[in-house]
Amino acid sequence: MDAASRPQRGGRPGSRLGGFTLIEMIVVMGIIVMMASLMGPTLATMFSNRRLENAGTMVSSVLNEARNTAVTQKRRVAVIFCRDGLRTYREPKYGEGTEGFQYLNAMRRYNVDGRGEISYDLHFADLEYEDIPEELGSLVDGDGNIDNPSVGGRDVVLWFDRDGTVDFGEYRDVPTYEFSATPCQIADVEIRMAGSLEICWVDIRATGRTVSKVEEPDGGDE
Repeated sequence: MDAASRPQRGGRPGSRLGGFTLIEMIVVMGIIVMMASLMGPTLATMFSNRRLENAGTMVSSVLNEARNTAVTQKRRVAVIFCRDGLRTYREPKYGEGTEGFQYLNAMRRYNVDGRGEISYDLHFADLEYEDIPEELGSLVDGDGNIDNPSVGGRDVVLWFDRDGTVDFGEYRDVPTYEFSATPCQIADVEIRMAGSLEICWVDIRATGRTVSKVEEPDGGDE
C-alpha cells in the first residue's frame, strides 16, 4: 500500500469530524444560540397569552356548568367570585332554608401555582382586584355548604335562574356591544397577567352564555 492510499491519522484544523468540520459545528451552534435569544421573548409572550386564554376559558367553563346545572336540576345556582377563583353552590332541593346551599365543587383557581401572576377586575360589580373578597363572607359548615351565598352583602355572587338566565341582582350587565368593539371597550370581567400587555375579556350575557377573547389594549387580536 503506497503512501497516497494510506488513511490519514491525526486531526488537523478544518478536518472533518463525523461529516462536519469543527468550524461548521461552531457556526451552527452560534446560529442556534442567536435564534434562541431572538425567540425567547416571543415564546414567553405565547405562554403568557396561553395562560390568559386558560383563565378566560376557566371562567366560561364554571359559568356554563352553573347554567347547565340550573337548567337540568331546576334549582337556582350561585357562582361566587373570590380573589383567587370561583366557587359554585346550588339552592336547597326542597326550598330555601331547609338544607343550606350545597357546595358543588372545589374552588376553580386562577393562580394554581400560587405565584399570583393573574389578577382580574369585576366590572359587572364595579370592583377592582384588590377589592374582591379573599374568602367567603358567608358562614361555611364542615361540608362546605353555606346558609346563604349573599348573606351580609360581602360575597360577589351571580345567580343563574332555573331557565339558565343570569340574575345580575344589584350588579349590572356590561353591554355586549362594548365587548364586541375593536378594540374592546370594557367587559364584565377583565383578566390580566403580570408582565403581559394582553388582556382577556369575558362577556357574561343575560341569557347565561359566556364568551371570552384575548386582545391588546390597542386592539391587537389574539
